[in-house]
Amino acid sequence: MKKIFFLQILFLFSSLAAQTDTLKEALKFYPLHIGDYWQYNVNKHSDGPYKPDTSWVGYKEVIGDTVMDNNKKYFIIKNNKIPFLYGYNIETRFLRVDSSTALVYEYINSIKSEIKIDSLLSQKGDVYLGRICASDTIKDYFGHQVSTKLIKQNLISSTSYSGWELAKGFGEVMRYYDDIFVYSILTQGDLIYAIINGIEYGIKNDIQKSEVLPNEIILNQNYPNPFNPSTTISYSIPSTQHVMIGLFDILGKKISTLVDEEKLAGTYHLIFDGTKLASGVYLYELLSGSTNISKKMILIK
Repeated sequence: MKKIFFLQILFLFSSLAAQTDTLKEALKFYPLHIGDYWQYNVNKHSDGPYKPDTSWVGYKEVIGDTVMDNNKKYFIIKNNKIPFLYGYNIETRFLRVDSSTALVYEYINSIKSEIKIDSLLSQKGDVYLGRICASDTIKDYFGHQVSTKLIKQNLISSTSYSGWELAKGFGEVMRYYDDIFVYSILTQGDLIYAIINGIEYGIKNDIQKSEVLPNEIILNQNYPNPFNPSTTISYSIPSTQHVMIGLFDILGKKISTLVDEEKLAGTYHLIFDGTKLASGVYLYELLSGSTNISKKMILIK
């Protein structure tokens, strides 16, 4: 009896050790340290009239950390001209990785809460939050043979697709955004240089890290316009300030609030989904301080 009990305890400890090792290995897919920096070669290709094809170098970096309203610490990641969902200009994100579950969280200012965005424990075929781990394989990055995971997701109304590839020890090595609303426009960024926890990999491209910000608030025309059912609205602000963007019908009656939060200086993109609205002309209006800008957009179903 004692021997059986001992074997059961040994089996339990072995299982716990194996789970701990699996967790430690999973966490290596998402390194986050202040000063980490990733540089990507980005290519944009269109099968339609939106040419010519273009390419540029984008980057993202961990510029600091902060404690949000929920008393949890997040790393501040600045993305500059890399494909991220609905745009590729300057975006600031607040991310953390739970070391006990290998879940990745993002804090969203507009709802004052965090959301789960990824599970580092996912394996090929696993579906998490509507995203599928499409493949896991071994690839060479900077002379290192490392495990990788390719994550794919469909976006609004299956008119656009997004995905990213994680590599153990390097984090995000590829990200793409494929907009097939009218013509297929694929934007993809591939890692060419990185600094991870103070160690450099690859050859750094000589680009200007500092972005050029506007000296005034800008609200751009939505694209595409007319649209059905989704369109992108982008805007830029020169300094940290509270921004509100509302949606109105043609008579000026407010339908919904699209943005209502403090924003850091930069360029932002939001996707508007008109699935629940009737065809027609709508107004979207940006308010910030004494600035009031409005534009028309046309929904055609």
